Amino acid sequence: MGAMLRYENSLPKLPVPSLAETAVKYLKSVRPLVSPQEFAKTEAAVKEFVAPGGVGEKLQTKLVRRAQDPECKNWIASWWDDAAYLEYRDPVVMFVSYFYSHKDDRHRKLPAQRAAALTKGALSFKRMVDTDTLEPDYMRKAPIAMSSFRYDSSVFGELMVGTCSILVEFPRMGKIKSRSLELREISLLLWREKIGFTRFGMKSMERN
Repeated sequence: MGAMLRYENSLPKLPVPSLAETAVKYLKSVRPLVSPQEFAKTEAAVKEFVAPGGVGEKLQTKLVRRAQDPECKNWIASWWDDAAYLEYRDPVVMFVSYFYSHKDDRHRKLPAQRAAALTKGALSFKRMVDTDTLEPDYMRKAPIAMSSFRYDSSVFGELMVGTCSILVEFPRMGKIKSRSLELREISLLLWREKIGFTRFGMKSMERN
């Protein structure tokens, strides 16, 4: 295991909130969106849901069992991928992954120059992910999980009924066939309503 994933096995699992905590947070998030009459009905429904021996308790037991499964690293991960990405029909960049932006580049004013610089940077980052040499990110001085970075590139969508796509990962660098290597180094170009493909080899990029 390389530098990028060296903390994966030692990271704590995502905790499961209690049923009571979930109910309180749900009512707090619903309140600004409904009328007082609607909120009263929702509050009554939640009270019935969390009652001892009710549906909520049974579902909570199943959720805890899922989280405790040694084969399950994150109990919400697959559900989040489906709800936020694969089945979500609105623009993902605007409504889901919006915590990023490009700074103004004073040295590259032409669009082609900016595109080339961004492509080179993206490929350098991709190479670090492929070879597990990217250093882990930290939050509050503690390392965070990095396994999801494998979906950053080298994936494609396979259309399915009832969902947008299933992510399929190409094999990692060093264990791939020549055809896969070619696919991993191809970039899509859009120019004046025309679509083209070009191959950016890492060796040629490093020379430049």
